[in-house]
Amino acid sequence: MNRTFLPLLFLLMGCSGCCRDDKAADNRSIVVIYDNDVHCAIDAYPKYAGYRDAITAADTSYVLTVSCGDYLQGGMAGLFSQGEFPLEIVNSVGYDAVTVGNHEFDYRIPRFRELTAGINAPVVCVNLTETDGTRLFRPYVIKRCGSRSIAFVGVLTPVAIEAESYAFIGDDGNLLLELNEDNIIPMVQNAVDDARREGADYVVVLSHLGEMKPSVTSRDLIAATRGIDVLLDGHSHSTFAQETVMNMDGKPVITSQTGTGFVNLGKLIIRPDGRISTELVPIETINETSEKVSHTVDSVKALYEELAQQKIGTCEKTLTIYDDDGTRIVRNRECSMGNFVADAYRAVCNAQIAFVNGGGVRTVLKAGDVTFQDIIDIQPFGNTIVLVRCKGSGIVSMLEKCSASYPDEDGSFSQVSGMRYTIDSGHGNKVTDVQVLDPRTGQYTPMLPDAIYTVAASDYSISLFEEQLGGTEYLNAAVMTDYEACIKYISEILHGTVGAGFADLQGRITIR
Repeated sequence: MNRTFLPLLFLLMGCSGCCRDDKAADNRSIVVIYDNDVHCAIDAYPKYAGYRDAITAADTSYVLTVSCGDYLQGGMAGLFSQGEFPLEIVNSVGYDAVTVGNHEFDYRIPRFRELTAGINAPVVCVNLTETDGTRLFRPYVIKRCGSRSIAFVGVLTPVAIEAESYAFIGDDGNLLLELNEDNIIPMVQNAVDDARREGADYVVVLSHLGEMKPSVTSRDLIAATRGIDVLLDGHSHSTFAQETVMNMDGKPVITSQTGTGFVNLGKLIIRPDGRISTELVPIETINETSEKVSHTVDSVKALYEELAQQKIGTCEKTLTIYDDDGTRIVRNRECSMGNFVADAYRAVCNAQIAFVNGGGVRTVLKAGDVTFQDIIDIQPFGNTIVLVRCKGSGIVSMLEKCSASYPDEDGSFSQVSGMRYTIDSGHGNKVTDVQVLDPRTGQYTPMLPDAIYTVAASDYSISLFEEQLGGTEYLNAAVMTDYEACIKYISEILHGTVGAGFADLQGRITIR
């Protein structure tokens, strides 16, 4: 979407939380308000800014506002505007420093460059470079608070290249940008050392690394470096107010992560005597609100509600959650709508198999024009799609769990893609004949108990069947929301046409 589509609300307004150069006031604490993985939870921004502004108005602390990434994608505001609407809100809040998350690339590299150029705050990232090694952003920024200085160093997970490969890899198969996985630790260390030499009293890393192997994690980074005081983290959607990791000199480094979707904001406090602590403040407990940010959010919501009626494609034949006599079957039998949603998850994640709980598929897709609103009505919950690895035996256990209530309805009943299975209703609903599709041959082969399969599903479903799946390894903590996956499937992979063949059942679930 062209940036001129939406007037740049408050684009030139500065940050209300900037530090003052007042050496006589060093009895003040430094307070850093931070977030991570907001994913377009835009209704919380007025409280976030209001909380920050209330501390500023009290005039007892220097106040800064920072973000650890993943703020331009994840909800309707980002989806409908290709990141423009959340950018306007971020600018109305007024940040002192931000880094980028892997989902800032969801709209592809040209759009990424355009959006980040419009952020009215220093963008910091040590390891994101052009293919010739030139950095896209500064590695750090230093903010002055009275006679003290605090440096913010940014770092992005190299998993982004794999998770958002469609953005990072050009049509010729070559990388468009580099994330320098093998050099992340020395690059961060060099930035920390440079910031210290420039006079930084404190170094805070704005990390979008998270806690997921096999790539470099935030804890790996702390353990292999020195000179970092605090690491504010993101990417893995973890929630912890304060933990301590020892650096390479055996000194403690505080780390914190707020979760996702603005359930919490983070608050870092550096007291006048140098003591440092972090805490989480639940958004629901905050009463303060920024009128300026509220106005921006209201304006954005009014615009995307209009966009919800825009056409994204055409459906040639109705996909349904009912059988021929009108009985709902999405929660106890195979249906065309369930197949389609599972297909979307599998395709956009490039997974071997996918499943979706029947309770999350709410209505039909009628033949004719398909709008954004049609897809949101089908998948209204905004659950996050994740890509995981798990054993065949765990998948079978999961299928038996969600089929146990047959023939009664069960919202956890799994519609699937890339696989098929049989429910033996005469033997306690035992699941048998579980097979996996080979996309190269179009043939199904038996699922092997000890084999590892890549699975796309909602984070809700994975957590629901955590005990059955057992030992799940996350390849990506968040791909996109459920309705975004369906929209992407229609508009990009199917090129706007849902063919009539999708209305036919595929024999994926057999009842014996």
